[in-house]
Amino acid sequence: MTLTKRERVERSIHFEAVDRVPLCGGYIMVDKYLAALAGCSLEQFWKDKVKWAIEAYHRMDMDMVCQLCLPSSPDQFRGGYSLESDKGGKTPEQVRDDFGKLDYDNPLENLDLDALEERWVSDHNEMQRLCGDMVWQDGFPVSPLPFWYYGTYGYEAYLSFLLLYENEAHRYAEYQSVRQRAINARYAQVLKREGWPFLYLGDDIATTRSLFVAPDYLSKHYWPFAQHAMEPFREAKVNVVWHCDGNLTAVIPQMIQCGLTGFQGGQREAAMIFEELAFMRVHGGRLPIMFGALSVTTELPRDYETVTAAVEHQIDICAKRGGGHILFMTNTACPDCPLENIIGAYEHAREYSKGKYVGEAGVRPRK
Repeated sequence: MTLTKRERVERSIHFEAVDRVPLCGGYIMVDKYLAALAGCSLEQFWKDKVKWAIEAYHRMDMDMVCQLCLPSSPDQFRGGYSLESDKGGKTPEQVRDDFGKLDYDNPLENLDLDALEERWVSDHNEMQRLCGDMVWQDGFPVSPLPFWYYGTYGYEAYLSFLLLYENEAHRYAEYQSVRQRAINARYAQVLKREGWPFLYLGDDIATTRSLFVAPDYLSKHYWPFAQHAMEPFREAKVNVVWHCDGNLTAVIPQMIQCGLTGFQGGQREAAMIFEELAFMRVHGGRLPIMFGALSVTTELPRDYETVTAAVEHQIDICAKRGGGHILFMTNTACPDCPLENIIGAYEHAREYSKGKYVGEAGVRPRK
């Protein structure tokens, strides 16, 4: 059986037999790596980094490209937010005051769904054109619930706001659930009509040890509203692959209630264990799509034997379920991940997985 790249991806999503595991790129954040892979100079890369990054993934013969995370400067490898409270001197009270300016009686005010749809389709089609025969997967086009604004206000100010002003946080989540539900309903229609593979979303809400805020707080102020906002995806039977940074074990049941049908990422050091997640029943009672999980912290930075052992472990686990696996990284790869390990991981997976994913119908899932 020889499949096209799109056939390989789509059949894997539906747990059908494939010739080998689909390979997904998009998370290499090192300009030198991407330039070397694409066969261009660093000067050429920085003149058109999107073009050359996609060329790099073409030359790696990827089946899919997701999100296309790229460095913003030669010395920047990963975005993020510091724990310093120096976001312009922002305070919890400023968050409260900013949120208080919203028109809570009219949550759909100034929401132009037609303009959003036009942008979604235009952006997706342009990236698919650039990707050619590789399948383009949008990264985080919509949110479970717009609630996490530490990127705007800083961790200290925003998380302090959540704890000091619970009523205001609750009111804001309720407002956003109505607004986001309308957005998600339109996106579900577009995704189904355009035939896009799945929805990839999620927010970073945990460290490797625990959630940013207590599970009980989220049960009261976040998950009921996220579940309401994501109802259109459940109704439309959209596959929802959730980005999983940090230790989310305490809230996986709530994620499943929202409509989760797949895991992206999953850090073993954060108690997100690949072989446990792979056999967990998710929304609809099915097994999850496993979108990952080459670790950029505990596997790719180490020796080549560790890398190939990790690849084989993940493929062997998913082979027991018949497949349902797309090989991807847990997060963005930085200079501590040797380029030869990245290339080697994908090439080893390409060969090692041949003939192993026979489809869910061909196996009796077992641990």
